[in-house]
Amino acid sequence: MQKSKKIFVFTAVAVALTAFAGGVYAQTEKDSSLSLPFVDKLAERLDMDEEELNVLVGEVKEEHRAEMHNQRTVRVQEAFEEGKLSERQMQILQAREEHRGFGQSRQQGEMLEILNEQGLEVTHEEMQELSGLMQELGIGGKMQGRNR
Repeated sequence: MQKSKKIFVFTAVAVALTAFAGGVYAQTEKDSSLSLPFVDKLAERLDMDEEELNVLVGEVKEEHRAEMHNQRTVRVQEAFEEGKLSERQMQILQAREEHRGFGQSRQQGEMLEILNEQGLEVTHEEMQELSGLMQELGIGGKMQGRNR
């Protein structure tokens, strides 16, 4: 395969797999390898070994997660510097981000327990308020771990 074609295919695969990852997220959290008919067919069409494709999917997911983490961290700091977050709100969001783990959705009670073990004494009401504020500020959309 020509180099430019490989780059195009790699980019197309990365975009497609990133979009597709949301649909298989729950499965991949339990099992890091994908064994779905879609992936089998995609690997076949790209003339790739299924294991090679699984490695590629894992790399793309980790890169995406790291990028999202960095974006949230920067945006929280910016919002604080712009006066849109209090120092306490920033501390809670930073601690939450630190303990959420890549791709892990925590229930609100579990996150409150983790934050309170750090001495932050966060209430359910504060978490709800921060969730709305995050949405207003465009920081990561809905707060993970919120009761649905």
